[in-house]
Amino acid sequence: MELDKSDISRLNYDYPVWEKNMNQDQEPKINMIVEQDDYLLYSAYEPDGETTYHLQINNVTLHFFNEEWLETLDFLSEVVKHSVQR
Repeated sequence: MELDKSDISRLNYDYPVWEKNMNQDQEPKINMIVEQDDYLLYSAYEPDGETTYHLQINNVTLHFFNEEWLETLDFLSEVVKHSVQR
């Protein structure tokens, strides 16, 4: 399932100027990192300053705060290392 960027960012709607500016401050800024047919990874810079990561595998999406994402990357690095050794 592809993520439609218009679903993520509502900045293209025809809001009045003052409302559009207000919504721009409240919407996360999306950065597509990797996209394949059934896999998707993107980060979102949230309005509160937090960066979150979203890993979509088929119809399951895992959501991570930055610290959790870094721990997950460390874990997956170990998984890959042990998988290559076999």
